[in-house]
Amino acid sequence: MYKYQRIARAIERNLPHYSHKLPTIRELAAEYGVTKTTITNALKQLEAAHLIYSRQQSGYFLVDQAENLQTTTGLFDFANASPEANHFPYHHFTGCIHQALNTHKDDLFTYGQSQGFPPLIQSASKLLQADQIFARPEHIFITSGAQQALSILCQMPFPNSGDTILIESPTYPLFEQLAELYNLTAIPIKRTKNGINLKAFNHLLNEHNVKFFYTIPRFHNPLGFSNTNAHNQTIADIAATHNTYIIEDDYLADLDTTNTQPLYAEAKTDHVIYLKSFSKVLFPGLRISVAVLPANLASSFHTYKQLTDIDSSLLPQIALQLFVDNGMLSRHLDELRQHYSTKLDLFQSIVADHPIHHDLPYLPPKSLKTHLPLPNHFNLRHLMKTCQEQRILLPDNQLPGALDTAHIPLLLELSTIPLDTLEEATQHLLDIILTYLNRVGD
Repeated sequence: MYKYQRIARAIERNLPHYSHKLPTIRELAAEYGVTKTTITNALKQLEAAHLIYSRQQSGYFLVDQAENLQTTTGLFDFANASPEANHFPYHHFTGCIHQALNTHKDDLFTYGQSQGFPPLIQSASKLLQADQIFARPEHIFITSGAQQALSILCQMPFPNSGDTILIESPTYPLFEQLAELYNLTAIPIKRTKNGINLKAFNHLLNEHNVKFFYTIPRFHNPLGFSNTNAHNQTIADIAATHNTYIIEDDYLADLDTTNTQPLYAEAKTDHVIYLKSFSKVLFPGLRISVAVLPANLASSFHTYKQLTDIDSSLLPQIALQLFVDNGMLSRHLDELRQHYSTKLDLFQSIVADHPIHHDLPYLPPKSLKTHLPLPNHFNLRHLMKTCQEQRILLPDNQLPGALDTAHIPLLLELSTIPLDTLEEATQHLLDIILTYLNRVGD
């Protein structure tokens, strides 16, 4: 047993003694007399076992308390992006893990294939086809989460010899940090409810040698907007004209109930890299994503992938393949889409029926990551302090300049709040905001 596994067991035994939030990694390292790396690995193991969950830049929290916040403490969590644990079919997936151990035990004693477990690639190909993503198996890769795919794409050279990347503003925070880590020159382009400014997009591609454009067309992170099919097609056409690649991060594709297609499906040329994640529809600890590469990038991506980690963990790949092929994923997604659709409809209707809607330029996007557009004079820091005092958690990474000059977004996460407490939580939050607005108006 590795040291981090022993520490993980020790921390697990002490979980009942911790409050809602665990001590920091530094504090745990001092408490157990080990390095921060050992603590980090131990916490990842506990997170994979769904005993704790992480919140970006906030630390680690107990799952059992997170699931019962409304019933035990009256706490409403608009900050946690983790999927609802009670909507995951643990028993079915556990059965797939046991089946994988029984039927593929010999494979687990050898290194797998760096491209991914071949049967899972075949299963992923069928899932992709259902979303209008048609790709040859040799162009489909299984990665250890979308973050690994993004890391490889940042490092590897592209045929267009681009020396600059284009990113939406705002965008996925960890990708911004990744670009900074690799010293990439990143040029922002404003993302709004109408997408990006296409003239500005064309101008930037004219003026710079852009390697790729990183975009989240559907359920944008963090604002929640989704592009129209026509907008996606124009983006793809402009990028192809300038020989610029597009990385499409479609992390919530499985939860879409509209007729919106991936940008990949709108492209007429082989310039789009498509990323699909299972984190939000299953659980973050699974760390399995799918990357679809253009033919002229596949070989280089394969080389970088192989040298990065040899292969992605085989056991969860086999378990996921069984979960997909046995029809369990399809049934799970049907239930999840219905649940989240009901939740998002309810949230939007509560906002529409509340007096505050008169002060909003538009209703919040129907997305698990969403926002309320507030007047630009609104003091988010004071609001967050008041909400915390009244047991409402809001995301720490608020972005005051993310909208237009007249409005600022209050970022919200709807993933974790149970449906039966969503109305109470939302009403309470809106009442606090309205009080602030009326106070400023007076």
